[in-house]
Amino acid sequence: MFRGDSFVFEVQVLQDDGCSPQNITGWTAWFTAKEHYAVPDAQASIRLGSQAPLTGIVFTSPIEGKMEIVVPPQATVNFPDTAMCLVYDVQVKDGAGRVFTVELGTLRVRPDVTRAIA
Repeated sequence: MFRGDSFVFEVQVLQDDGCSPQNITGWTAWFTAKEHYAVPDAQASIRLGSQAPLTGIVFTSPIEGKMEIVVPPQATVNFPDTAMCLVYDVQVKDGAGRVFTVELGTLRVRPDVTRAIA
């Protein structure tokens, strides 16, 4: 992604068999991106969620286990003029309070020329 741009991607939660969609109706989700694994969550570069006070995750088809992660321009507009590689994960919590990591990866944020986002 580019600094100061919107970045949108879809995540689908699957059941333990790895094939069948998991119904995530009533669940909550978080997206956390950091420069290093050891950075405390409160100091993460980007934090999004499906419930207030965190926003940016929308359950687009909960019966099919689908959600959309929307990183807004404001989340990266003040990043440096060099590329950054952030580690990220997406976690969900079911109705019983169990937490599962459903995606893990690296997000590269490259600098851009235009700094304005409005």
